[in-house]
This record gives sequence, structure tokens and C-alpha cells, in this order.
Amino acid sequence: MFNMSFIEMFVVFTIALLVLGPERLPVAARELGKNIGKLKRFFNNMQRQIDQEIRLEELNRKVMAQLDETQKFIEEQKAKIAEKEQSEPVAHDDPVKIADHSEQKPNNDQVSS
Repeated sequence: MFNMSFIEMFVVFTIALLVLGPERLPVAARELGKNIGKLKRFFNNMQRQIDQEIRLEELNRKVMAQLDETQKFIEEQKAKIAEKEQSEPVAHDDPVKIADHSEQKPNNDQVSS
């Protein structure tokens, strides 16, 4: 667990038994176990939060890259449209079209015999 050999754990247990005594040693061991569990949970939560932040940062970078590509595409399309509009002559009021619209064809109700 803590990279301790059996002999090292035995020495720690013996010292704890001498210092705390047989009555308080089980209570101290239980408290130590609870605190180690809390510490492990704390570090696991921290690791999960760090991993989540890293994933969010990667996702954010991907989204920003896609946004940049989209903006470049939009600018290219705007430039193409502007270039096309400049190259095409602007058709002002075509007299043939005006004449065609000014003539009205009579419908069957208006024709009298």
C-alpha cells in the first residue's frame, strides 16, 4: 500500500501499540483508515476534475478551430459574390421588358361582340 515491507509495517504497528496502548490502538487505526479513505476520495475527485477540464479545453480548441474555418469560408464566399457582382453588368430598366408589361391583353370578359 505505502511501499512498506512486512517488517516495516510490523515495526510501525509495534511502536503504535506501545505509544497508544491496546485500548486506543483500534480506535486510532479506524480513524486513520477513515482519513486515508477521505484523502483518496479527495485526490480521485481532483483527478476527475482535472481530466474534465482537459477534455473541455480540447473540445474548446476544436470548436474554435471549426469556427475559424467557418469564418474563413464565409469571407471567401462573400469575396466571390462581390467579385461576381462587380464582373456582371448591372441591367437598368430594360425598355423591352417595360413595353411588354405595359401592354395588357384583354381577357374574355372584356371582349364584346
